[in-house]
Amino acid sequence: MLAYAPIEIKLAIANTAAIAPLSGGEFTFGLFDQRGIELCIALNDTNGFITFPTIRLSSVGIYHYTAKAISAPTGWDMDLTEWPIEIKVQSSNNKLHVQVTHPNDIPSVKNTLNGITCGTFEFPEMTFSEPGVYEYIIKEITPPGDGWSKDERIIKVIVTVVDDGHGNLVATVSYPDGYPTFTNTYNLI
Repeated sequence: MLAYAPIEIKLAIANTAAIAPLSGGEFTFGLFDQRGIELCIALNDTNGFITFPTIRLSSVGIYHYTAKAISAPTGWDMDLTEWPIEIKVQSSNNKLHVQVTHPNDIPSVKNTLNGITCGTFEFPEMTFSEPGVYEYIIKEITPPGDGWSKDERIIKVIVTVVDDGHGNLVATVSYPDGYPTFTNTYNLI
């Protein structure tokens, strides 16, 4: 049997992030052999590309691998697609040559940030010194930018202050147009 100089192969896949940009290193991907054993892992870069560590093969044959996402940050829906990769190693002129094929198309993973992420905000406490009906509005004042939209809604707030009959002022808050909810979305540029 001939001994061949090992051939080195780098496998890569593309990761698309929907809703928010990538800063690099958010997602972990694994490369598995045909027995399901994890051979190596790799992290995405800022452009979404994942390049696995070099594989060294030194004999003729057909090798079957699977690439898939194995972890994602909190709040992301991870694409669970498994991508088969076939590597055919042949020899000619005492050298190894490799052909990589993707039976189910070139691996392209799409991870999605959960569409709705809720956050709450709270204004400082207000003090009232006499009964009355006080009207306010709540609106978003941060300008849109960097891919984020601004919610243009104006929410009315009515604070009704009454004397409880024992010399204490009691405030009741109401929202004529419904409880205040603002929605901001991130648009991929």
